[in-house]
Amino acid sequence: QRAQLHAQVLRSTARQTLEVLRTWTRPPAENLARLQRNGQALYDAALASGRGVIVAAPHFGNWELLNQWLSERGPIAIV
Repeated sequence: QRAQLHAQVLRSTARQTLEVLRTWTRPPAENLARLQRNGQALYDAALASGRGVIVAAPHFGNWELLNQWLSERGPIAIV
């Protein structure tokens, strides 16, 4: 079971590395067209309030696409 989990982690890491490289070389519009959004209406409503929004995102999957999407909607600061 440990070996199987290790293999899955390696595959996931390789896939994410390739996705990041593709993200950096594609036009932003193409990246954003591929992005699946959940809760966009909630984000838009919070942003419209004018008080700012805190987005907490773990480093799972291609979180750099999230950064690209957020930056298309307004100024962002990443910590």
